[in-house]
Amino acid sequence: MYNCLFLGSKIVRLAEVDSTNVYAAALIKTSPKIITDGMVIYTDNQTNGKGQRGSTWETTPNKNLTFSLVLKPNLLVNEQFLLSKICALGILDFLTDLGIKNTHIKWPNDIYVDNKKIAGMLLENTLKNSKIEFCVAGIGININQTVFNEHLQQATSLQLITNKSYNLTSILNQLLFFIEKRYLQLKASKIQQINNNYLNHLLGYNTERTYLINNQKVLGVISGVAPSGKLQLIHENNLHEYDMKEIGFVF
Repeated sequence: MYNCLFLGSKIVRLAEVDSTNVYAAALIKTSPKIITDGMVIYTDNQTNGKGQRGSTWETTPNKNLTFSLVLKPNLLVNEQFLLSKICALGILDFLTDLGIKNTHIKWPNDIYVDNKKIAGMLLENTLKNSKIEFCVAGIGININQTVFNEHLQQATSLQLITNKSYNLTSILNQLLFFIEKRYLQLKASKIQQINNNYLNHLLGYNTERTYLINNQKVLGVISGVAPSGKLQLIHENNLHEYDMKEIGFVF
């Protein structure tokens, strides 16, 4: 049912690794010719996963999906945030297929269900001239983990939501199927559809909510995301753009 055309056709499976993104980056540097579009670096135990802003992605071994997807997108550098959009939308499509409701994309790279984080991404690109030669999309999704550290109170998992346990191999294939569909949209230049779908699922889009800017709580409305990936926020009747280090969400 979930047959991919090329995503996951080559999978490197590692029992343990510090970071699948670091492993993938090293592979690109030392052996670029063996990299195929849609190659997956998968591990049962990621000991030092990378998150946004230099943070780490914490996960219990053999409970969750932790992998890196290597893409060869043939995009211009200024189009790179489209890769974040298609990965996020692919994860949302996957969750919807499982019957999960109230899903949102929390800019720039997190997926939330009922205001709790279920997935995160870290995309790192290798550039050649004005184009993206390789994109390494590190993806972590909480699947069967039911206990989280105290500082991860905003976390959830598929098992916590559905009270079901999942086979990680089959669930990975299902996820790759939906990411591939979005990647094929991108390859077919269906940019407007991708952008519209992304905004429709963006947490805070066209809705007034509280944000943290310069350690101050402000009310604002997300109006969109710039091609550069910066968040566009209207507050005090003016349009402002922020990168991820300049603004925080308040829950």
